[in-house]
Amino acid sequence: MGLKASTPGMLMVATALWLTAGAALGQPPASKVYVAEARLELLEPLRETTGEIRAARRSRVAAEESGRVVQIRVEPGDRVEEGDLLAELDATYVKIDLRRREATVARDQGNVREAEIELARANRDLKRIEGLQRQSASSRTEFEDAQSDVGVAEAKLEQAKADLDAALAELDRAKERLDDMTIEAPFSGRVVDRFTDIGEWVDGGDSVVELVALDEVDVFIDVPQQFITALRETEREVSIRIEATGEILESNVTEIVPVADSLSRMFPVRLRMANGDEKYKPGMSVVGLIPTGKVEERLAVPKDAIRRDDVGAFLFEVSGGVAQVRRVTPLYAKEDLVVLRPGDVAPGAQVVTEGNERLFPGAPVMILNATPDDDGGAVSSLDKGAR
Repeated sequence: MGLKASTPGMLMVATALWLTAGAALGQPPASKVYVAEARLELLEPLRETTGEIRAARRSRVAAEESGRVVQIRVEPGDRVEEGDLLAELDATYVKIDLRRREATVARDQGNVREAEIELARANRDLKRIEGLQRQSASSRTEFEDAQSDVGVAEAKLEQAKADLDAALAELDRAKERLDDMTIEAPFSGRVVDRFTDIGEWVDGGDSVVELVALDEVDVFIDVPQQFITALRETEREVSIRIEATGEILESNVTEIVPVADSLSRMFPVRLRMANGDEKYKPGMSVVGLIPTGKVEERLAVPKDAIRRDDVGAFLFEVSGGVAQVRRVTPLYAKEDLVVLRPGDVAPGAQVVTEGNERLFPGAPVMILNATPDDDGGAVSSLDKGAR
């Protein structure tokens, strides 16, 4: 079940309304729930270590050309998609240069056509003189002059083609410069800063906006050197507790930075997490929970028993046939279990795992998965927390 937020005031008001309505009818109706037993389980304790969330991709998007800013489309916090227009520079002189390059290409194309015609004429003259020479009507000098004319025409054609190639390259560069006068988002993400405004001048390489991708985020945690080898060899999942929300997530190790801090002897470890709803923000603090390799008894309840409001995590414990709120501190998750701080609830306590989204403190409950010898009370294992 997902975690549902509410406020303590709302919870008290709702409870009062619930009990008042129930009293008017004689007794509040019993809520149907499924429960599991909080138990001491042999689990591997985890070592806490600090860390933070960082953007998987972060870029200061720069101008590739110099110019005056004539349009800027985004503000910090805006969501942009890859290819969206971020800013535009004054392209007046670039457009003039582009037209000049186009005119140069047109001129050089004409020169190529003229050289081709001249070469064709020289070849015709050479063939005519060759025919006359066979009839002894042409001198040797005329034949050699015709051969020279063909060579000159060929050279002029090659030069005209080279000039055209150079002009086409310059035209392509002018078109590219014109494209570069508009600055687009290189990837989808959020604008986090803006470094210029309309009317300002930017040079090529100057930053225009800062963009972060948030569909995925990286979590960096500092791991003590004695746990690095086991973490690398086993490729085990690492539990992450988000300090801002209290959520406990699991992620595989992406990379271990192979250089430790010279003072703390901690190795940075990077984990990547999906963040499609952009819930996790760069800069949020986290606690990494690193496997230690030991096994100890730990108090655990099913994950579905844990709920959350703006105060923190809580669960409903069934006692005397009614639901009671217990504030708890989840330490880490282990498969389908959540390990709690010792003393949060007593071992053997019945905790609600299904139906808890509609419960209120003091609400009477009907346990649907009670065993026959429990008199509607305890279930015998954590596995009975689900239907």
